[in-house]
Amino acid sequence: MKSEQLKAGEKAGTKVIINIVRWILIIIVLLIFLFPVYWIISGSFKTLGEFYTRPPSIVPTRLMLDNFKNALSVRGTKGLIDSAIISITVTIITMIISVPASYSIARYRPGGMHISFFILSILFLPPVIGVIPLFFIFKTLKMLDTYHVFFLSYMFFGLPFCIWIMKGFFEDIPVELEQAAMVDGHSRFKVFFKIAIPLARAGIAVAGLFAFIFAWNELMFASIFGRYNVQTLPLALQDYIGSTGVAWGELSALATIAAIPGILLAVFMQRYIVRGLTFGAVKG
Repeated sequence: MKSEQLKAGEKAGTKVIINIVRWILIIIVLLIFLFPVYWIISGSFKTLGEFYTRPPSIVPTRLMLDNFKNALSVRGTKGLIDSAIISITVTIITMIISVPASYSIARYRPGGMHISFFILSILFLPPVIGVIPLFFIFKTLKMLDTYHVFFLSYMFFGLPFCIWIMKGFFEDIPVELEQAAMVDGHSRFKVFFKIAIPLARAGIAVAGLFAFIFAWNELMFASIFGRYNVQTLPLALQDYIGSTGVAWGELSALATIAAIPGILLAVFMQRYIVRGLTFGAVKG
C-alpha cells in the first residue's frame, strides 16, 4: 500500500516538474518572439537620443507622442490610405473569385488532379520570379504606379493560396447534405450559398485574413510597380531610412500603427485561424 502511495506521489511530483519546465519554455519562447514587438512599440515613444545610449534604453524615459504626429505626416497618411484601399479591394476581389473556384474544384474536379497540382505548383514559386515579366507587361499596358497594377499582381499570388485553403474545407463538407437539399428542391446555387459557404466560413475567414495581410505587408512588388502616385505603407516606412540617418522614432511609430490592423484581425478571428490551420489546410 505504501509503495503504491509512493509511486503515486512520484508520478504527481514528476507531473508538476514537467508542467513547470513546460511553462518555463513557453515563457522563454514568448519573450524571444514578443521582445521585437515590444522594442518597436517602446521605440515609438523614445526620443532620438535614447536609440543611441549604451546600454540601450529598454523603457522610454518619457512618452514622445510627437513621433506618431510626425509619422502620420503626408507620407504616412498616404501610405495608410493607399494600403487600406489596395488591401481591402484585393481581399474582396480575391474572395469573390476564389470561393466559387475552390468549391467547383472540390466538387466537380475539372481536369482530375491536374488543376489542383497546377494551383499547388504556383504556391511553390517565389514571388520574385514573376516580378520581371509582370513589370514589362504592366509597362506595355501603361499600368505602372496605379491601383490596378497592385490589384492584379497581388491577386496573381493570393488566389492560388486562398483556393488551396478553401478547397480542403469544401471537400470536408459531406456531399449528402447538398444532395438532400437538392432533393428538397434547392438549386445548386442556393445549396452553394445556403449550405456550403456557411459550413466553410472558417476557411473563408482564414483565406481572407491571409489575403489581406499579404497585400498589407507586401514590399517587393510595391517598390517596383509603384512609388509616386501610389505609395503603400511599406514604402512609407522605407522612406524613413535615408542616407543621412534613420528616423527611428517615426519609423517605430508608423510600424506600430501598421501592425494594429493585422493584430486586431488575428485576435477577433483567432477561432477561425486555429481551425483553418489545423483542419481545412491540412487535408487535401
